[in-house]
Amino acid sequence: MSLEQVEGGVFAARVFGGYAKEADAAREAGALKAALTRDGRKAASGVWTLARYNDPSTPAPFRRNEVLLPLEGYELWK
Repeated sequence: MSLEQVEGGVFAARVFGGYAKEADAAREAGALKAALTRDGRKAASGVWTLARYNDPSTPAPFRRNEVLLPLEGYELWK
């Protein structure tokens, strides 16, 4: 397991189930980018983050994962 600290901000998320393989996460990130473009939103960068929320013994149908993309043009505090 590895931990990484990233700067905060406003992120768009796309939830998906199953075992989160790199290719699956990349496909979901592409779908998230397409949805953002369709809705007139812009990602701050092309770099996405994969978040996995279950322990290894959780069966695939019950797993929850997310791909996260930072959004441009949002402020947390005004």
